[in-house]
Amino acid sequence: MINIIKYQEEREQHLNFFNTVAGGFSFTISLACLQMSNTEVAVMICAPFVFSLVIMGLKKYPKSMQDLRRKAKNDKKAEELNKHIYSTEYGKKALLLHYFPYVYGYGFFVLTFAFPGYMKNLVNG
Repeated sequence: MINIIKYQEEREQHLNFFNTVAGGFSFTISLACLQMSNTEVAVMICAPFVFSLVIMGLKKYPKSMQDLRRKAKNDKKAEELNKHIYSTEYGKKALLLHYFPYVYGYGFFVLTFAFPGYMKNLVNG
């Protein structure tokens, strides 16, 4: 039904991409934008690149999980396994535990994008 070793490798790559590339870059670029004299322009220039990284990460979603989701439409065992994996590895608790650098970094960027003046005052005192 699913090759667990292959799935674990794919998931690890997915986690690493989101946490290091999307999360780490988003946080770093947010701090850089907040140091610019015109934060609003800087964050607007960086936004397409940051958003494209997140889209790239979504496309890197484990292939074995994509296959399992397709099988789950017609197979009861596959549906149960799919629900179990989502509840344990992609639920809210797992999201905070496994994707914390991504959630924090990307969240910080979104806040900087949405409220540049407030974030600049918050960071720079």
